[in-house]
Amino acid sequence: MQSPVEMGQEKRCAAVSSSTTGNSVGVVSKKTPPQGDDAPLYRHVLNAQNRLIEQQATLIDRLTVNTCTDVALKKPTDITDILRQKSFKIWSLAFLMVLVVVALSLVFYLPLSLSPNPSSPIIPSSGHSDDLGDGIQIIQRHEWSARDPLNVTKISEPPKIVRIMHTAGFKCNSYQKCATQVLALQGWQVSSQGMPDVAYNYLIGGDGNVYVGRGADVQNEWMPNAIDIVYIGNYLSPYDQLTDKMEKAGRRLIARLRAEGKITQDYVVIAQNQTVNTQSPGENIFKEIIKWPHYDPSIYF
Repeated sequence: MQSPVEMGQEKRCAAVSSSTTGNSVGVVSKKTPPQGDDAPLYRHVLNAQNRLIEQQATLIDRLTVNTCTDVALKKPTDITDILRQKSFKIWSLAFLMVLVVVALSLVFYLPLSLSPNPSSPIIPSSGHSDDLGDGIQIIQRHEWSARDPLNVTKISEPPKIVRIMHTAGFKCNSYQKCATQVLALQGWQVSSQGMPDVAYNYLIGGDGNVYVGRGADVQNEWMPNAIDIVYIGNYLSPYDQLTDKMEKAGRRLIARLRAEGKITQDYVVIAQNQTVNTQSPGENIFKEIIKWPHYDPSIYF
């Protein structure tokens, strides 16, 4: 919206423009020019006055064009005024941040909508065939609604290394939540990280159950000569803690793998931070696995 000053300026521009349109050279006098000896002097004065009037008119035209051009340039549209407001810029930045968060959320959670929901929780007393005792179950891929891997690379011989890590994400405390989280991990790692399947051989949830990832016969994503077992959650010092059931699940899974010949008899247990520069599996897991049979403190970089 224009201010009163701007509106007045526009009116003055229009008035000056109309007044200077056309022939700008005025006429000094309509009297009959003198004759005789005074005629040359009269014509000289008349020409000088006409040149002066012409120069004045040209100057007025130039001033009028510059002033009115400035007004036109300075007159913003409504959208320009809005864009110049600081509050609008702040809200625009906030809106952009919301769009980024929504986009990232879609990338992470969209795979969930593309796969069937996990099946109903399996109750330990139902006689699950892969029960490890004390209510610890091995949840097969179809039980957490895994999608088929894009490709697989088989393990050629039983690995000697069992590597323990954590996801560094949220901990789950029920079958339904853990199955959903494993499915989300698979979707994110396949869709966004370019992996053919969920990265790990096995996952252990906060419910104390073991979730089959790639399994014991397929190479994991990062260390093909090892079995990768990951605990779901963040086990750095101030965060999640292992329950007794979760700790037992890790040890009993390893014992099962050894008994079935999926790892060597002289296997070693190590932490992920013994193989790469990382804090995984976190202090709250590390302080437990150093007590496990076959723990090896060596560095495997």
